[in-house]
Amino acid sequence: MFKFDTYIIVAFVALSLNVIQAKSLNSDQNHTGKWLNEIFPLLDYVGTQYGLCTSNTSDGLRKTLSKLALVESKLTGVQDQHKGIQKSIKDHSTEEKTLLENIEMRLGKIEDHIAEKNQTQFQQWSILEVGSPQDFKAVLDRMEELQMYMQRKIANQQSVKIMKKALNGMANFKRIGTRYFYIETEVRQNWYTAKETCREMGGYLASIKDYSELEELDKKLIKLEHYWLGINDLETEGKYVSEATGKKATYLPWRSGEPDNLVDEDCVFISSVKNLRKSMNDLPCSQQHYFICQFDNEI
Repeated sequence: MFKFDTYIIVAFVALSLNVIQAKSLNSDQNHTGKWLNEIFPLLDYVGTQYGLCTSNTSDGLRKTLSKLALVESKLTGVQDQHKGIQKSIKDHSTEEKTLLENIEMRLGKIEDHIAEKNQTQFQQWSILEVGSPQDFKAVLDRMEELQMYMQRKIANQQSVKIMKKALNGMANFKRIGTRYFYIETEVRQNWYTAKETCREMGGYLASIKDYSELEELDKKLIKLEHYWLGINDLETEGKYVSEATGKKATYLPWRSGEPDNLVDEDCVFISSVKNLRKSMNDLPCSQQHYFICQFDNEI
């Protein structure tokens, strides 16, 4: 009885191991199922004979042992088949790896061939386009001509832009006395920004040529404020120059006690404030005030 139980346990362990291996093989699942279909009836028979053995039937025991031997043989066949499939899969993976390496090598050769062909075409193009040293000089001369043409064209375009800018700027300037001015009465700016604003309009921060012009401008200062002029001594203390000409200012009707250069005051203004009218004073250039532009750069 003990021996028979041992056979039963061995048979089930072997069967379990090989069934697990057989189920992992997707490609041979049908074939493995065929073996299992043959084994299951044998196991059923073993169970029946086990009952007979418990009744001390020696013939049943011998038949059962015979069936178990057949089961063992079938299971050994499944195991051998499993090993063969594993080897086939391994060989297949090796073939795939070799194939991929072969494809990569061929692609590399194709890329090298394309690069070589492009280089050859470029060299051929260079020879055809340039040719001899005389042809090369002719090409350079032609390139210089094209460059000069483009420079002239750009210069003409810039001239047109300057003329349009000047015409647009003139629309903002009004004749006051004998010259044209623009008086800003909406936006306050520091001296440096006011200078750039006048340049963008096609003019310059204003300078005044004489008392008559100062009187005419004073009449137009309708808002109570200071108004920047282009006169300054930023470069050399005490040497006041016109922003429009870069030369020494010719007319400087200072208010009494001015300029005093109090707290680094380098930029000049006129004002519509009652006790400062029709005179010049200086202030720090960073302060925000209205300003006056002139269209010409003569003063």
